[in-house]
Amino acid sequence: VPAQPLYAHQTKVLNLSWERASYAILLEMGLGKTAIAIANAGMLHVTGRLTGVLVIAPKGVHRQWVETEIPRHIDPRVSWSGAIWGNKQTHSRKELQFFSVNTDAVRTKNGKEAIVKFLMAHAGKCMIVVDESHNFKSWQTDRTKALLSLRELAAYRRIMTGTPIAKNVMDAWTQFNFLDPKILGQRYAAAFRSRYCVMGGWEGKQIVGQKNTEEFYQLIAPHSFRLTKTEALDLPEKVYVTR
Repeated sequence: VPAQPLYAHQTKVLNLSWERASYAILLEMGLGKTAIAIANAGMLHVTGRLTGVLVIAPKGVHRQWVETEIPRHIDPRVSWSGAIWGNKQTHSRKELQFFSVNTDAVRTKNGKEAIVKFLMAHAGKCMIVVDESHNFKSWQTDRTKALLSLRELAAYRRIMTGTPIAKNVMDAWTQFNFLDPKILGQRYAAAFRSRYCVMGGWEGKQIVGQKNTEEFYQLIAPHSFRLTKTEALDLPEKVYVTR
C-alpha cells in the first residue's frame, strides 16, 4: 500500500505491469511515473521477488529519488535503504535496497563497477528503473551501449518517459531493446531501421520517413502504457496562486 493513494490511471498501470519482467511506463510529466515504479518495487518485495532496485536517472533527479520520492511513496511497512552514486555508497542491510545513479555513471569505469556489484549482490531479485529513458535513445553512444550490457543482470526492467519518440521510431529501438529484444523482434539497430524507416537525403543515410508504423505500435502495445495529461481524466483541477 503506497504511502500516498494512487490515482486511477496509476493503479491501472500498476495492475497491468507489476508482475511483468519488462514494461514501459510512457506517461507525460506530472502523471506520477515515479510513484508507480516505487509502488511496483514494494509489491514485488513483499511477495519475496525483489531485494534491490537500481535507479538510473538524470543528474540531480537521481538524488531526489532517494531523498524525496521514495520516502514520500514507499509503503510504510517496507524496510528500505537508499544509496546515491557520488556519495559514500553504504548499502545497509535493510530488506529492500535502492541504488540511484545518474545517466552518465553507467559509462564510467567506477560507475559501471559499482552498478554491476550492486546487481550481482541481488542476483535474480533486482530491478532496473530507467527514468527519462529517452536519454538513451541514441543507440551509438557509450552510455546506451553500457545500459544494454546491464539488461541480463536484472530480473525486472522498467523504462519511464513522456517522450519515447521525439524524431522518429529509431528513438524507441534502444529503449525497448533494453526491456527485451523480443518485443520488437530486431536485435540490431540496422535491421530495425530497415524495417521501419524510410531512408533518403545525403547518400541515402538520413531518415526521411517511417513505414510499417501500425505494425510497430502493435508490437509495443502489450508491453507499454501511454497516457497524456489531456487523457488523464482523474487528475485534480489545477490550483492557481497569485504571488
